[in-house]
Amino acid sequence: FNDGPHRYEKDRGYAFEHRLVENLGAFAHRRLSDYAAPEAAGALPMMVLSPTIATDGRQLFIAAQPVSYLCRPLRFNEAFTTEPPGVEFRRLFAAHGADSLRFTSALRMNATFPTILPFVELPTAPRVDVMDAGVADNFGVQAAARFLFHFQAWIRQNTAGVVLLQIRDTEQEQPIRSAERRTIAGRLASMLGGTYNSFAESRDYFNDDLLLYVRSWLGPAFEALEFQYIPKRRFEEASLSFHLTRREKEDIIASIHRPENQRTLKRLKELLADGRE
Repeated sequence: FNDGPHRYEKDRGYAFEHRLVENLGAFAHRRLSDYAAPEAAGALPMMVLSPTIATDGRQLFIAAQPVSYLCRPLRFNEAFTTEPPGVEFRRLFAAHGADSLRFTSALRMNATFPTILPFVELPTAPRVDVMDAGVADNFGVQAAARFLFHFQAWIRQNTAGVVLLQIRDTEQEQPIRSAERRTIAGRLASMLGGTYNSFAESRDYFNDDLLLYVRSWLGPAFEALEFQYIPKRRFEEASLSFHLTRREKEDIIASIHRPENQRTLKRLKELLADGRE
């Protein structure tokens, strides 16, 4: 298919983008540049997407606004400077029509779960593959903390405070699954699955530490809240799939009524009311 002067092969990513527009009734023909003016005027919230660069694990920051500050390393002295944590998409491809990127393509890059969707290949030398943002920052806490760090002085002077709201597809504190499988295949599956789950949970611990640091910058004016998907029955959560059964859909919707999420909703309403006052 053709997109302006460029020609691409159709694949699962192409199908995903078209079905996304079809199912949601949004984003049709929208480019990254279409959101620049509304965001700058405050008519739309600023959106920052941060897919992971597969070759080195850095984040690729995609936004309609300039966000080079999210990539800025910290120079301690002449002998030590931290590595840049990411790359700004619009600056990297400034001479190659970065602003004309389809917004659905930006969303797809952010959601390219390995094996489910094909890696997105960027026209660089050497070639860069981009994959799911969750590999580096599953809930956006690192990008949000970096943003708050750079604007902390302005936030203290011009706002009533900050609420960081996470919407999780998993529980914050997941129960430990039984490890009673004794077959070789069962042990192998348990080892691989346990390794993946341990990695995901270790990111939660790292994110919690980051939130403590942000609280030290902004003080009591900073609040963190989360909505989390908690299945009705333990170990019967909705599958990681583009097709959900009726039971899985109902289970996800019903999760908002869990006591944990109702407490979050109550506190969020209180904070928003305080901010208006």
